[in-house]
Amino acid sequence: MPDTPTNITAQPSFSDVAKEVIRNSIRSAICIDDRYAAAYEEDTSRLNVDEPRKLHRSFREDGLCDLDIYRFTTFEETWNSDVMLSNKDLLILDWELDADGNYDNAVKILNEVVQSKKIPFVVVYTSTADLHSVSKALVREFSPYNTEAFQEVSSALKANYSAISDDPDSIEADIFLEENTETFYEYLFNWNNREETESKLLTIFRQSFAVKAQIGEAAIKAKVSAAVRTIADQHDDGLLELSMMAMCQESVTKSPFRIERISTAQHAFYLNGTIVLAYHKQDKEDGIKPENLFAVFAEAIVSNPHNYLNILSLELKDRLRESFSRIGTQFSKTDEQAFFYHLENYRTLNNGSDYDLRSVYDFILKSWIGELYQQRLNEQPRILKFANHRFESLEFPPPKQLAETHKDLISELIKYCAYVSTSKVTERNDMTLRFGDLFVNSDKPNEFFLCITPSCDCLHPKDNINDNFYFVKGANFNGFQAIREAETGFHSFVLRENEPKCIKWQCKPFTSYISTNDVSQLKINYCGVEIQLRHLIVLKENYAQRIANESFGYGHRVGIDLPH
Repeated sequence: MPDTPTNITAQPSFSDVAKEVIRNSIRSAICIDDRYAAAYEEDTSRLNVDEPRKLHRSFREDGLCDLDIYRFTTFEETWNSDVMLSNKDLLILDWELDADGNYDNAVKILNEVVQSKKIPFVVVYTSTADLHSVSKALVREFSPYNTEAFQEVSSALKANYSAISDDPDSIEADIFLEENTETFYEYLFNWNNREETESKLLTIFRQSFAVKAQIGEAAIKAKVSAAVRTIADQHDDGLLELSMMAMCQESVTKSPFRIERISTAQHAFYLNGTIVLAYHKQDKEDGIKPENLFAVFAEAIVSNPHNYLNILSLELKDRLRESFSRIGTQFSKTDEQAFFYHLENYRTLNNGSDYDLRSVYDFILKSWIGELYQQRLNEQPRILKFANHRFESLEFPPPKQLAETHKDLISELIKYCAYVSTSKVTERNDMTLRFGDLFVNSDKPNEFFLCITPSCDCLHPKDNINDNFYFVKGANFNGFQAIREAETGFHSFVLRENEPKCIKWQCKPFTSYISTNDVSQLKINYCGVEIQLRHLIVLKENYAQRIANESFGYGHRVGIDLPH
């Protein structure tokens, strides 16, 4: 009897699923261009009507995305952050918004977008002849260095290389950096060719600074790091930092953000969590037609070798967005009489005449978040199923056993722990002290304090605790040891001026009377000394509660004496 044919369905690849995630997740986009006709534009005689139509159609057909097109006139007339940053997933930004073809206004808009952290993707669409000119401008505009840093590092280079030079008086480091700016840009941009460019740069250092013949490349490179360290105390790659400084020789201001090159063939960068890609418009040889832009953008995100977490985040955000539209339905059906009967439990302010609205909101929010969590608990993102596949394809897989020599990995693990366990509340309206508020001593950067006062007492400190708050004290701790003891010890992981730090807590609670309950100007008394504190971060509830539990148990110890 002949075998019955079996239908075998091919399993979708990571690339297939990733493209589908992008298609489903990019729901709302905006395009800002000085030549594109906006919807309902009355006079389009001098404007481009055809390209925005094609662009709009492609985003609807290739994606599931609504695209709003705005014609740029001036920054003040065009930019509206309340509208343009609200629930948007992608910005298409014309680079030459100014009448003279300049990019000043494009940088202004990009700065607003990056600062908001509300739009994850930006496509810079340009008619400029050379895309590298856009990348160079982005590095200059979004670098933490400026002309002052350039002059400082020039002086530091001269001081460091004079000791190993046959002709120290001839060293002109500023001129050297200016003349080799293009090579420094090559080092920054060509991420996959840095070893070769490094060798080239070290040879130029040797020749330009008349380095003694017996000095090796390692020593030459060490001098670069020493010079850079005078400006950037913490860095992984001295040549990379110097490259950014060399490119910012004419920058007047420092950016609060740090631009980072993405390891892909595209002109792509990370900027404060936003991915920025640059493409030529269709009038260039390698230009992208408007009708192809969405497909090209999706392919660029998928082809990024380090894209796994970006796409997983996209899928999670999209699923949560769908869930948020459904949760709370039952709450809205609650009988008002029942709701306000329960609300009377929160009428605790001003001798029972006013509601404690902060506690009311906290109750409602936790109810909604709990519903959201339960809804999505058993629905795994499709991208998560490729975790093992992605692990096996990692170019540099993590070590089986963490060692103290794995300094870069330890640093990244501390950053990861900080993300998981802390919250940075950027727009905090209530500045009163909360459970989990974490501070540093303004005069002693190695001394930290954590508020472990129960939340109910933080809400009513005068009535409940006579304004005497509970704290524990901590100090800097070895990162490797803290990671090893992450789940057994009592540590916190924070970013301080973007540098990863570990804190080991002394779980011995003390109280301090707080006269001015404002975290922005908080003073405490510790061992008879008044200390001015600076607020760093908020430790998430579970992580703060664990430290609080251990600390409050300290006073309950009982010593016994038995024959032994």
